[in-house]
Parts: sequence; C-alpha cells; structure tokens
Amino acid sequence: MSEIKSIPASVAERLKNVAKQSGEAFDLVLLLYFQERFLYRLSISEYRDKIPNFF
Repeated sequence: MSEIKSIPASVAERLKNVAKQSGEAFDLVLLLYFQERFLYRLSISEYRDKIPNFF
C-alpha cells in the first residue's frame, strides 16, 4: 500500500476499506460518514442547544 499524505485521501481510503469489508456500496458508507460527522460537529458547536432532542 502506498503512503497517503493528505487527510481527505486517508479518510477516503479507510472508508473504501470499510465498504469492501462490510459489502456495502462506497457511496452509502460515504453518505453515512458525512451525516455522522455533520451531527458530531453540530453537537459541539455553539448551536448545540438549538438542535431538537428527539431521543
């Protein structure tokens, strides 16, 4: 495996590995990753108190 120097390329490569191991499409894994990271970043932002709590 070649050395990956950029963080986005590294994340993409790891997500490709997850998709391959799980048998899911890369697009689906990427979408789930984006959603998870968006919610995480929102939860630590100054707007966290404005997020409706559904759980």
